[in-house]
Amino acid sequence: MSGRPAVFLDRDGVLNRDAWPTVMDPSELQMLPGAAEAVARLTRAGWPVFVVTNKTAMGWKLLGQAAHEAIMARVLEAIDAAGGKVEAVYHCPHTGFACDCHKPKPGMLLRAAREHGLDLGRSWMVGDTWRDVVAGKAAGCRVVLVGPGSTRARAARPDAQATDLAAAVQVIMDGARGRLI
Repeated sequence: MSGRPAVFLDRDGVLNRDAWPTVMDPSELQMLPGAAEAVARLTRAGWPVFVVTNKTAMGWKLLGQAAHEAIMARVLEAIDAAGGKVEAVYHCPHTGFACDCHKPKPGMLLRAAREHGLDLGRSWMVGDTWRDVVAGKAAGCRVVLVGPGSTRARAARPDAQATDLAAAVQVIMDGARGRLI
């Protein structure tokens, strides 16, 4: 597919502190240090940014659509306040792997590419789990694993590993200039 490259971000563990089964209320949201500023750096560099997040808790009826939207509004407000922009948010509310959108399947990335004219071969996925790595690879993106990553996540062969989103953005900026990573 021809089009513009983009950056796809998982939410929990990349933009905000992860919680089990997920952040359930906007008051629980804790943005990770430097995450909003990292998105702003991508925005200033001209990268369209998309959030792709599994929300299994919605399928379990633990998290409602309104609560999910309120939590995402807080995330987007923090990013906006830092000067960043998220083009769109895609979420999978399903409990299992029967759908095509639940990471590790690439459905959310493929949908974003169709809807926004993206070139997945020149795009990046940033995530903190094996599901993110596998989804990004299946979509044809280069992938940065954030954090220590599990053995399974490292075995999925991300293109790079970074301590946090700010370091991942540096990898993307370096990779976009053609440097080997």
